[in-house]
Parts: sequence; structure tokens; C-alpha cells
Amino acid sequence: MGNRKRFTKLTTWTLTLICSLAVALLAPGSARASSSFSLQFNSLPSAQGWTYFQSDGIPETSVYSVTGTSLIQDTIGIGEHGPNYAMFGVVDGTQPFQLTVRARILAYEGTAPFGFHFEVRTASPNQDYAIGLSPSRVADANGNGVAIDTTTFHTYVLRATPGGPYTLDIDGHFALGGTFNTNGGALNAVQFGDGANLGPTNAQAEVTDLEFSQGAAATVTGVSPGSGPVSGGTSVTITGSGFTGATAVNFGATAASSFTVNSDSSITATAPPATAVGPADVTVTTPSGTSATSSADQYTYTYPFTGYQAPVDNPPTVNQVNRGQAIPMQFSLGGNYGLNIIAPGYPTATQISCTTGAPVNTGTLTDTAGGSGLQFDSATGTYTYVWKTSKSWAGTCQQFDLRLNDGTDHTANFQFK
Repeated sequence: MGNRKRFTKLTTWTLTLICSLAVALLAPGSARASSSFSLQFNSLPSAQGWTYFQSDGIPETSVYSVTGTSLIQDTIGIGEHGPNYAMFGVVDGTQPFQLTVRARILAYEGTAPFGFHFEVRTASPNQDYAIGLSPSRVADANGNGVAIDTTTFHTYVLRATPGGPYTLDIDGHFALGGTFNTNGGALNAVQFGDGANLGPTNAQAEVTDLEFSQGAAATVTGVSPGSGPVSGGTSVTITGSGFTGATAVNFGATAASSFTVNSDSSITATAPPATAVGPADVTVTTPSGTSATSSADQYTYTYPFTGYQAPVDNPPTVNQVNRGQAIPMQFSLGGNYGLNIIAPGYPTATQISCTTGAPVNTGTLTDTAGGSGLQFDSATGTYTYVWKTSKSWAGTCQQFDLRLNDGTDHTANFQFK
């Protein structure tokens, strides 16, 4: 998972101090239109562009520390001072956002929530989306909440379009939703840390992930490989931009079996099974919307053709056969997909050079012995096309080409006696 960030609720007078500083440092309209960032754990947040706030000269290093893989908050016993961090100028009041935090409570003082919290604030409109934690409850600034054991790690995903209601997912499942608090405080900021505005509620907490994303919808510029079996399971690398904070990857209308966001420009996804062969648009959804479809995002589902079966050998072998012989072209697709699997105008037979394999003429449509057509044996799971060859082919080489309706070609070479 990517690195994430966290936030806590503030005392009224601490909030006033922050608001004054924010107005002085950043005009309300100065938020960047597109933003994504992650909290790192090899240095304190103040070394990463975050502003540290406290109310009574409490040193940052006395309440926050990093381990290399996490950030530790320990504000037990400090009272209503609410040490916390803010990242200013990173929120656009017109764009949907997502804030993801992975955290747990290690120790707690008091009963109200917000001993540890995270929030997103906008200046115009003046809004505050805040989530606070206590050992047994997660709640918003309006008092709405759910019971949950926060002493174990959970992943919290806060989403909203400024001006609209928020949703909070916990470990991938919807947990809470509601309206925003009209207390943005002239900030375009992300905040996290101790929040002491509801009394002396302090916490020792551990954060291992924090990530904020907002801005233009994702764009998919390529998928590799570009095809795979209809049964699914292929690992596909998706390239593009704006992938940070991705909430869904779809192949057509079907969600990927799994996906991992490697970076803002790369996702690895497992293709889900499909009900039919053919192309499917691969789309990526973030809080800013779903990527537009294009030819660059197409992934083609194909039949899991495993080669021709005996007595026919697959290329590069050249099969030695008699002219006019009926040749059983047998193959498996891993299941019964019906008899309408052959593309129009196929199979074909094309004369090729017995030396180089290069085509000598254009392909002609083949026929089956006795007009039997394509058959499927449910007992063996095998398709059979009995190819009727011509006696006039003596001394020539022919290439049999079976094109399926997924667009794939499957050939075999023959030399006629």
C-alpha cells in the first residue's frame, strides 16, 4: 500500500491561531488544482512540508516520532493543547478528494473521540470533513459515528466532493457517511494529529499510511499484455497518469480480481473472468472520476487455445500427409463455447513454399469431410474440424489457418505426398 497521512481535531483557540496563520500565508483561492501526496516515515512531517502546530511551546519531538515505517503520536498527559500537523494550499474546493489513513490507537486518555483525528478543510466553500478516533469508536465532527475497535490497524478512506456529503470506508467497506461541518476556517488544508477540542482527550497512536489525492481523472494510455484468456487470471500492467488513490479498476463492466497501485502512472491488475471473448476497455476510477475510454485502454479476451492435438503437430513441424486425406483438426478451449466460434471466411488453406514457408497464393475457404462442420465432444472437451484436403495438392505444402471469432489465428503446416 502507498504511504498515507492522518489528522486530529483542534481546540477552538488553536484553530483560531491556525486560521490566522493560514490566511496570512495562503489566500483561500491559492489551493493547487491537482494534488496528490503521501506521508513518509523517514523524517518528521515538518521536514516534508507540513506545518506543526501546538498551543504552549510543546516541542514536536516530545509528542511525535518516526520509526522508518510509521509515525508515533504520544500526547498522553499534555492536556488540551492538541499538537497536530497541517499541509496548506493542497485542497481545491471544486474537486472531489480522497484521504486514506491506516492507523491504530495504542493508549488513550478520556472518553470522547478525536484523541487522534484526520480531516480535509476547504476555504471556499467553508467546510470541514473531520474524522476522530477513540479506542472503541470512529466519529465525525457532528457526532455521528460507528463502534469499532481502533486498537488494531484499520484503513480509513474519507471521500467527498466539497459542498456534498462525505463517505468513510473502513477496510474497504462503507462504515459512515454524512454532511460536512461548516468550520473550514479559511483553510485549504489537510490536517491530522491530536484533537483536544472535546475535552482532555489525548492519544498514543501509530500511523503507517496516509495519502491524499485530488484533481483530474485518471488517464489510461496502455495495457500490457493486451490480451488474455476469457477465464481471467492474467496479470496486466496498466500505464497512464493520475492513478494515485485509485478506488477501482474495471475490465469492461467487471471489476478486476485484484489491483495494486504501483505509482501515479502504473497499476498492476488481475484480469477477471469474462462471459464472452472480444475487447474490453480497462478503466481506472479515482475520487476525481473514471478514466475516459479509448483504443489505448483495450484488453482483448481470447479463447485459451492450447494448440492442435494429435495426430497433428503444431508449427514449426511440417506434417507429412497424403493428398486427398481427411485430417482431424482437434483442439481444446478449456470448455464448450458453442459451435459459432470460427470467424467468417475461415478456416482457410494457403499454399506455401515448402522451403521458406512463404505464401504462394491467397488462402481459400476449406471444407469438412462429408460437410460435417465443427463438432464438440463434451466427454473429452475437444473440438474437431475434419479438414477435407484436395488430391490436386500432391507435391505442395499447405498452411491451415483457423481464425476464431476472438480475432486469433491458429495455423498448422502440411506437406502432401
